Amino acid sequence: MPQGLVLIRTAGPWDQDTLPAGLQRSHRTAGGVWGMLRVIRRVVGFHLGACPPLAGVLAVGSAQPIPPGVQHDITVTGPARLVVEFWGRHR
Repeated sequence: MPQGLVLIRTAGPWDQDTLPAGLQRSHRTAGGVWGMLRVIRRVVGFHLGACPPLAGVLAVGSAQPIPPGVQHDITVTGPARLVVEFWGRHR
């Protein structure tokens, strides 16, 4: 992630039962806003529609930056827990 970003807010924590449907479909962060997916229990599937695409499984303790405006989705198939942080420029 670029230098100089500040934490705007944190969403979650969510688990396999509470993860919003919108996060499980392809979606994007707002322009100028970076996401940071943090896995705090078990594993979470992740797909980033970058060029080249990035797909895989993130284990507990992992963090995945999400660039502004890039399509991505999250998959939780078993007991897991995650949060998403949103970072941007200080205004």
